[in-house]
Amino acid sequence: MTYESASSGPGEQFRLSRIRPDVPRANMVSPTTHYSAPMWDVPQPRHFRLPRFETSIIAVSAICIALSIYGYISLSDVSTTAYLAFLASFPLIVVLGFFIHLDRHEPEPLWTKIVAFVWGAGVAIVGASMLNSALLLNATLVLGDEMEAMRWTAVYVAPPVEETLKALGVLFIILARRSTIHSLIDGIVYAGFSGAGFAFIENIQYFLQASQEGSAALTVTVILRGVFSPFLHPMATSFTGLALAFALIRLRSWLPRTIVSLLGLSIAMYVHGLWNYAGTSEATSFITNYLFVEIPLFVGWMIVLTWISRRELKTVREGLIPYVQAGWVLPAEVVMVSEKAGRRTAMNWVKPAGKDAQKAMRRFLSHLAALGLDQKLQERLGADDSRIELDRQLVAQVSQDRQFFLNAMTQTTLNNAR
Repeated sequence: MTYESASSGPGEQFRLSRIRPDVPRANMVSPTTHYSAPMWDVPQPRHFRLPRFETSIIAVSAICIALSIYGYISLSDVSTTAYLAFLASFPLIVVLGFFIHLDRHEPEPLWTKIVAFVWGAGVAIVGASMLNSALLLNATLVLGDEMEAMRWTAVYVAPPVEETLKALGVLFIILARRSTIHSLIDGIVYAGFSGAGFAFIENIQYFLQASQEGSAALTVTVILRGVFSPFLHPMATSFTGLALAFALIRLRSWLPRTIVSLLGLSIAMYVHGLWNYAGTSEATSFITNYLFVEIPLFVGWMIVLTWISRRELKTVREGLIPYVQAGWVLPAEVVMVSEKAGRRTAMNWVKPAGKDAQKAMRRFLSHLAALGLDQKLQERLGADDSRIELDRQLVAQVSQDRQFFLNAMTQTTLNNAR
């Protein structure tokens, strides 16, 4: 029943007679038991409430980010810090764009991705700065050589410290939102956002240090960190995110989960340390390492992520088969969600119906993907009450979104025919 039909009729006439005494009484119908209000879902005001977990992490991280920015401003000034943040935003946009694209099939909640980002930019960066500084001081006292202590800290201290702190944010998200983790891509995306936040703030710091040495040093640093290695932190942390997601959705007991998670963290530390080692080498060694180690590693990483993304679509297709057999999903809808051409065709088809219909289609495809992934996950690990409840909600939302964009397209067709 539409809102208009629910707002008319005898009951509405009686209400108008009470507030409009000038209307002739002969046209009014007094309410009786024969006339009753229609049964429908009255729209309720929407109150957005950020969940407690997201609120807590964002609040703590915001304080840490503010402390970092305040420290940078105290070393220079507001305009310089803003300019350096502007320079650091370019590699950030590229990195976040990549991970958003990777997350296109079954997007993770926006606020949870923000949590991962601000954790890396806030808690992780402040914690790493404190620990790295303390351990650098200790290494200087032990080695008696400040330059050697800096090199030792960069290669052997910073990678374990920074990767552990970045990974903690991803771990907290996976533990707190385990029911929304459906694939390996989810862990990789959260890790990528955490690494991107860390790299963004760290780039401002390095740009500030270089700017104090002159424009030439700043230019070299911007190229080195913004062009040569924008994906370093996200790529390294993604190995931990991949391992944490794998442990959650593929393994049953805590021991293999712990082993796999620590293995992923170790790989992240090694990849990070490899880059830092190259950065402390002479120019010739750095170029050789970059061309023959870092670039092949990055290309291999991209190939693996592409393969995982395609594998995810295959899993979605297989997982939706029971929903097709139960009559909740059409075979053509499986093609829409599990094939690139099908998704593109679906979005182009619904485009004439407007933005709301397009949003409904995006939710429809995203929720279908989540249902397919969850089905295969529970086939491997067994039924999970929290996932079952979430899947029930997703099925209901899928039905509502389907009805919405179908009605919108029907109305659009009728309007065009007039």
